[in-house]
Amino acid sequence: MTNNDIFLETYKKLETELRLFGKSILDYENDLSDGAEKEKLKVCRIIRNYMAHQDKKFVDISNDMINFISDLELQIRRRSHIVANELIRQKAIAQNESLKNILPLIIKNVVPVQDKAGKIIYILDENTYLTMLNKGLKKIELPKRLPKLNYVNKDHKISDLATGIYIVTSDGTDSGKYLGLCII
Repeated sequence: MTNNDIFLETYKKLETELRLFGKSILDYENDLSDGAEKEKLKVCRIIRNYMAHQDKKFVDISNDMINFISDLELQIRRRSHIVANELIRQKAIAQNESLKNILPLIIKNVVPVQDKAGKIIYILDENTYLTMLNKGLKKIELPKRLPKLNYVNKDHKISDLATGIYIVTSDGTDSGKYLGLCII
């Protein structure tokens, strides 16, 4: 896939996200207060229109242009999306689970660990898992002091969350029904 193809695909994603707000690229461009961003988006819009309606090969798109459009799309998506849109339905494992059974359950480098009552108490990452295997352990070894976990409900806005791993529950608390993970 060429940079031109990636640019057109990324631009289309930005258009799709803006439509959720009832806006076009031009509307968004006109709303921007940052003059430099506004000019960059104008150049991208003109080049995209030329490529889409005239000659796709006449222009060579730079990585900076792709990154610019991609960053805008991510900003818009985070404003409009909620945790449910990014929810990873991942089964939690028991705290006494055999290490040999865990590897296929690791998604996005982590797997949640639950206590006997079904409450998520730990997030096991792939590196910690491999360290346990190298030590010759047969079962999960939880740290003596469990880290504080972040809980959120499925209707929470993604834009309000910092980067990290969130345990999604029905009510956004540690006592709510476990629904999955959200990794930002």
